[in-house]
Order: sequence, then C-alpha cells, then structure tokens
Amino acid sequence: RLVTVQAAVTVRGANKLTLNRNLFEPDREVPLDINLTLSSNRQERMDVYDLAGVHLGKLSEDLYNAGWNTYYWNGRLPNGMLAGSGVYIITLHSGEFKDWKKCMIVR
Repeated sequence: RLVTVQAAVTVRGANKLTLNRNLFEPDREVPLDINLTLSSNRQERMDVYDLAGVHLGKLSEDLYNAGWNTYYWNGRLPNGMLAGSGVYIITLHSGEFKDWKKCMIVR
C-alpha cells in the first residue's frame, strides 16, 4: 500500500535595516535610500534623531510587505525644515524588530 505525505515549510528571511550610503549630500545627490527587509507583512515606524538623542520626528509609519522595501529620504525633517549638516540616527520599529543606522549629512 502506498501512502502519500505532504509537508509545508515556511522560510522567513531575517529582518534588516540598511542605508545605500552613510554620507548624504542632499543638495547634490538623489534621496537617501533607506532599505528594510521584513520577514512578514506588518506595520513599521521610522524616526530620525540627532546625535544627542533628540527626536526630530517621524519619517514614515506604514504597512510594508514582507521582503525588501525602500523609503527615500530627501534630507528634510518631518516639519519641512532642511536637516543641517551633522550626524543623524534613523530608527526602525516593526513588531519586535528594532534597529538603527547613523548617517552624516553634509550641506
């Protein structure tokens, strides 16, 4: 007698946050690519802080699909002001996943 067995395997990628470059010259370059990889479809929130840890605002809060996603930052703060020269920290919160990256803006 022949018995058939089926199994399902779900492979989830790792969560990840990357920048296409750490030195950003917004007046001369295309926007900064903030790349995120999510293991499942879910809500994310991206914020920007100065080096002293002061919250400058929310860049993005949206539902993203599993896999690679890109948010393009033009160097403006959420209030519309241009971010001045300096070091900034971009944070990502999505479910249990939290990460951050530093970038330097040169104007």
